[in-house]
Amino acid sequence: MNGKGSVGAPIKWKIAVTVLVLLCVGLLIALIVVAVDFTQYKKRYPNKLKTNSCAEKTLEFGEVPKTQNIFNELSREELIAARNFMLKQSSLKLKKIENASVKENYIFMIQMYPPAKQAVLDYLEKGRPQPARRALVVVFEGDSNPPVVREYIVTWPNSTVKEMTYEERGNPLEFNVRPYDQVQHKALEKIVIEATTKLFKILNDSYDGYCYNNCTNRLLKFHPQGPFGKNRNERTTWLQFTRDLEGESLNPVDFQLYINFAGADVSKWKVDRVYYNGFAFNTVDDLLFHYNKPSGIQKSFIPAPKPPLFSSYENRGSPQSQSSRRAPRMFEPDGKRFLVSGHHVKYMSWTFDFRMDSVSGPQLYDIRFKDKRIIYELSLQEAISFYTGYSPYFRVTNFVYGGWTMGRRSLELVAGVDCPETSKFFDTLHFVDINEPEVIRNAVCVFEMDSGIPLRRHFEAIGKRFRFFEGMTSHVLVIRTIATLRGHDNVFDFMFYQNGVVEVKSTPTGYIQTENGQTSLDDPYGQDIENKLLGNLHDYTFHYKIDLDVYGTSNYFEKISISKDDEPNKWLPPQRENVIVFRREQLKLELEAAIENIDFGKPTFFIMCTVMKKTSLA
Repeated sequence: MNGKGSVGAPIKWKIAVTVLVLLCVGLLIALIVVAVDFTQYKKRYPNKLKTNSCAEKTLEFGEVPKTQNIFNELSREELIAARNFMLKQSSLKLKKIENASVKENYIFMIQMYPPAKQAVLDYLEKGRPQPARRALVVVFEGDSNPPVVREYIVTWPNSTVKEMTYEERGNPLEFNVRPYDQVQHKALEKIVIEATTKLFKILNDSYDGYCYNNCTNRLLKFHPQGPFGKNRNERTTWLQFTRDLEGESLNPVDFQLYINFAGADVSKWKVDRVYYNGFAFNTVDDLLFHYNKPSGIQKSFIPAPKPPLFSSYENRGSPQSQSSRRAPRMFEPDGKRFLVSGHHVKYMSWTFDFRMDSVSGPQLYDIRFKDKRIIYELSLQEAISFYTGYSPYFRVTNFVYGGWTMGRRSLELVAGVDCPETSKFFDTLHFVDINEPEVIRNAVCVFEMDSGIPLRRHFEAIGKRFRFFEGMTSHVLVIRTIATLRGHDNVFDFMFYQNGVVEVKSTPTGYIQTENGQTSLDDPYGQDIENKLLGNLHDYTFHYKIDLDVYGTSNYFEKISISKDDEPNKWLPPQRENVIVFRREQLKLELEAAIENIDFGKPTFFIMCTVMKKTSLA
């Protein structure tokens, strides 16, 4: 190393450090100048720098909507007041349901009884008094002679529940057609325990240690079949037994009991028939005799499933996505675009109120578009799944959801699965088969979403030359609830589009119902989904009510039928052509308007029209 190089290196470093320090000082001075200037700008132009918060907010109405006062559910206080009022009526001889027996009188259900439509319209449009609050109280009167089901209407002024009155609604109903409840279940269980105790060895040996009574962790459960008989003079049901496991409807055993439980005298309730391994027996003792006889019936053996359970929702196999990237998610960049006040909803040009009926499920009222009522009521009324099968249980099974209080069985929704995470959730309140109001958390959700299909669009070009494009994203507001009956889960959607279209949609999901396969005998009734496990053939029917008001209530009903006609082509005679035509027919009688059969080869449309207003084309 020469001396010259050792002296020059420190000088170069000193110069570099000096330059760097000067640059830092210059940048600091510039930053201070900019900050001072920005502060002066904010003082001079305070409105130029406002930012919009993206935090979620509930937009308030100027005042509580009038409809909210009449369509709101009964509050907890109102339900309790109605219950206490009815219990004080000594002439009704009511017991609390948890202490009642089948032969006594007790309250099965209390819920809001909607006011008459005309009274609502008079209140909303003519300034008449607000309709009084009313409760529907359903009473099972096992102590009456004969036993009946009665419905009572409890009424009170809007301001207080202290001045209640009640009256009977309509005629009493037959006792045998009442819904299933905890009082009947307790009485029925005693019969089941007596029968299954006698059959303990058969059940234990046939089902790999599973039994109904005096068991450890290998339990069987029973499920009543509906409807309860073929006519109103009888009340019978087949009980299907399943293992008490996750996905119980996929874990049946081939043992069923036929119970006669008509009337209020439980001492007359009995087992009328027994089904085991594809055979029917008149009594429990009859099955025991043939089972124990050396040359008796073929014995069943259905091994207990081993973990991991095939009937669980636990993920199995390899993940479909090999990527660690997360799935798409919805978000609202500026918060919610719909307004909520109680159960009153406003979205763009739409407004409506909703409630949850304990029996029939979601109901929407006073649906308006651009401030014009187009639908007074849009509601789910009933859902039915019709089954078929080889075993006696499925031979006669039709799940009528309303009979099992479908609205009460609309349970909690899970954000991110049942509804988008951006949803607004609502609790519901029910008084069914209990003595206190019951809150179902997050039973209804409301959310806005992109439908994924343009509301309208057009791309026009001449050859390769672009002319224009126009399109509009389709956003829709959805109100959703999901009813669960045994393994069945049904998603019910009411959807409101920007262009004035209302859509209702029902999506079945959950578990199917199954029975144990009986070789080739059950082939016509379903498809094997596991070894000796038949997924039963079934279909669904959904019944909705829609009360359309087109510019008022003076409407008439038209049917438009689409068909093909063979007509001469007058432009090129003598050719003939098949042409599509439509024909209008005004339906004046309810029997004419009844839809008995649907011919999918001939599309038909039903139109509600008004004489009160004509368009330029009418």
